[in-house]
Amino acid sequence: MSKQQETLAIQQALDRAAQHYDAGRLPEAENIYRHILRTHPNQHVALAMLGYIAHRVGKHDIAVDLITKATVIKPDNADAYNNLGIALNALGKTQDAVASYRHALAINPKLAETHNNLGLTHCKLGKVHDGIADYRKAITIRSDFFDAHVNLGVALFSIGKFYDAVISYKKALAIQPDNIVAHMNLGDALRGLGRLDEAISSYQAVIDRKPNDANAHNELGNALRNLGRLEEAVTSYQKALVAKPDFAMARRNEGSTLQELGRLDEAISCLEKVNTTLSRANLLECLYARMEKERFYQELEKITSEDSINIGVAAISAFASNQFNSTDPYPFCSNPMDFISVKNLNSATRKDSRFFDAIRKQIFELKLGGGNQSLLNFGFQSAASLFVEARGSLAELHAILRHEVAAYFSSHAASDCLYIKKWPQKYSMTAWYILMEQGGHLTLHNHPTGWLSGVIYLDMPTRKGNEANIEFGLHGNNLPILNLDYPKKTYQVMEGDLVMFPSSLFHRTVPFHSKQNRLCISFDLNPN
Repeated sequence: MSKQQETLAIQQALDRAAQHYDAGRLPEAENIYRHILRTHPNQHVALAMLGYIAHRVGKHDIAVDLITKATVIKPDNADAYNNLGIALNALGKTQDAVASYRHALAINPKLAETHNNLGLTHCKLGKVHDGIADYRKAITIRSDFFDAHVNLGVALFSIGKFYDAVISYKKALAIQPDNIVAHMNLGDALRGLGRLDEAISSYQAVIDRKPNDANAHNELGNALRNLGRLEEAVTSYQKALVAKPDFAMARRNEGSTLQELGRLDEAISCLEKVNTTLSRANLLECLYARMEKERFYQELEKITSEDSINIGVAAISAFASNQFNSTDPYPFCSNPMDFISVKNLNSATRKDSRFFDAIRKQIFELKLGGGNQSLLNFGFQSAASLFVEARGSLAELHAILRHEVAAYFSSHAASDCLYIKKWPQKYSMTAWYILMEQGGHLTLHNHPTGWLSGVIYLDMPTRKGNEANIEFGLHGNNLPILNLDYPKKTYQVMEGDLVMFPSSLFHRTVPFHSKQNRLCISFDLNPN
């Protein structure tokens, strides 16, 4: 066989293997590639494709070895470097994957797929803004790149750019109108913007295409609940449970909505079937509301044995024990009012007004989405993404708050409650801003997914008495009050004040009548 005939035979074999690969017949493709390599061990295409087949069947370490050999033989094969990056990612070697993708793009900057893969890896590493830039490059090269539009929407949503995320998802749906992932994500972004009727339409679009999609029914229930359509929300949660009977989140949502409707017997029956962090507190609240004291403490004892650091349970245990005139047996934080801290950052950090002016300017320039906050009256609450890849003044504020959190812990280190003894060694901090206008206020609430919560005040209106101040107390969630003499205190706050407190503690903003705005940044310390 001549050299020319040999080359033609190899190319024909590669073409046959590629046809098998594209059709999903991986064993057939693998056999051809191995046959080629027996006589031509340096055939770089066969090596690279055999490596990618290994990746497809979960043999990622073998994939990396084979594709790396292919790149040594053919250093200008951009596709091989792209596939090498995919295999490295599968092994958790994200930094090496980034290097491989960049090598591919240095060879061929027009590889839209590689820009998208690099974006996914950057986002995985927490470099969301870099990921956004990568997705946009992919879309510039290929405007109909569906995956890149969806991934861009996900990244934008993660940093609170809900409006921009909506645009990305709509562009994706223009390419694939029936894609349920894009419809679902669009619903989430619209809900984040408070555009609840549109969100409902998006979730319904998923259900129309996939009637047994449990997640869509659950999120539809959440949107209906946000609108106050509680009976319809219960129906949606029940449909989610028909589709997925072990769907704990939907079960808890059904139970807590029945609780909100006052249908306590049904709520208790529902909540007894699920055992999650949030459902435990809901069950105790229902038992308290029914004034079943003995059963309440029996259930509390059972919960304590398996979950002694539950924020929601700590809240209801402290309040119910006060109302029942009993000692609070829950060990997390039985006297949360003792752990409120108020200090002025202006004096503590020696920062002048220019620092807070810069923060005000920066948070508004971010143009974050938000608005879906049923507890807030006459105001706007942003997405909780102020500290996602924070820069400039916000990065400095983030560092200051971490220092203040450490000082707060040190000041209470002698306490024997689990709130301090189990203090998280590793945590993330989520932050959002709240802008209130005349008449603005937040109703009583706590932060059951946090550990420590805090507020820093940037602008305070002129006020009379306790207007615009923060009030703390044990009572919340519209629970029955047996004794009005429960712990409660209002703090007179001023611009620059930092207030920190256990996330279990209920608090509210006192309404104010000044025409001046009230601006603050709230944050939660979330255990990792």
